[in-house]
Parts: sequence; C-alpha cells; structure tokens
Amino acid sequence: MKRCYYLEVCGKFDTKELIYGTRYEVVFVVRVEDTMTRWNNPATAQLMVPDNSLQEREFQFIDLIKNEWIEIQAGVFDAQPHKEKIAFFLYQHQSNIRMTGLLVKGAIIRPVE
Repeated sequence: MKRCYYLEVCGKFDTKELIYGTRYEVVFVVRVEDTMTRWNNPATAQLMVPDNSLQEREFQFIDLIKNEWIEIQAGVFDAQPHKEKIAFFLYQHQSNIRMTGLLVKGAIIRPVE
C-alpha cells in the first residue's frame, strides 16, 4: 500500500478439502517497510470458526521487524468431518491520518507442526 487511511483484509475458506482431525493455523503475511509512517495504533488479527469462540490477537505494526516478510497468526482450528466455512480478518481502523509503508502478501492456511 502506498497510502491508506485504514486497513481491512478479510477472507473466507471452505474446510471441506482439509484433513479431518488435523490442526491448522491461519497466518497473514505482511511486510513493514522502513519508510512506514503512522501505524502506531494497535492492529487486530481474527479467526472465526463455527461453533468456536472468536480468536483475536492484537499487535503493533511498529513492533515488527522491518523489511522482511513476517507471519501474523490469526488463530488455529481443528478440521471437522463436516463442511465448515471459516473467516479471517486483519484490520486497523484509523481515520483522517494517511499511513504508508505496509505490504500485505496474503493469508496462508496450513497444518500446525
């Protein structure tokens, strides 16, 4: 992102292709440039899984290592035998202040080792 006033990344995934009984994690891949400005407010990563409580992690972009791709975990879940839809979010809402220097590559869903 060259410039933005807020961040909101979200996705949904149908778990029918996952292996039942396996624990998975959802991570967002981001990069904070050394030219980053005004990302001082807390950001939130969330994972919503049906029949489970909302998993939520709050963090600061300014605390992350600069100029490297970093993974931010939204949460973990166990694949069920029936089809489910999970939803995941990465956001920081801040109005009237233009922010710069954050790249979001995407989200990864993978087995936990």
